[in-house]
Amino acid sequence: MINCWCGIMFHRVALVLLVSFSLIAPSICDTRETCPDPTCPTIGEDEVETGLTLLPVPTNCNEFIVCNRGIPIKMYCPATLDFNPAINVCDYHRNARCQPCVPDNNVDDQEDD
Repeated sequence: MINCWCGIMFHRVALVLLVSFSLIAPSICDTRETCPDPTCPTIGEDEVETGLTLLPVPTNCNEFIVCNRGIPIKMYCPATLDFNPAINVCDYHRNARCQPCVPDNNVDDQEDD
């Protein structure tokens, strides 16, 4: 059985297969992608925001962004909880069902050029 953990592929029974198999089929564990940055909605000068906007942080299930009049403020859930964007609260992992985005470092490097 092939398993993926933090982008590293391993075989439970025969770790020797790791090197040879990862060279043959590297895309099996390639779950990296371009992770979107949470963006607060813009507020015009004449508009009055009636509430706060809460946004999940795609790369970390434990973090979320509070948008206060368009200004992002990073917040953290307690250690054993994840942010649940469906109900805008810190919740148990099984309820939040968060799957963090694994950033593709190559995409970030290309943007810096």
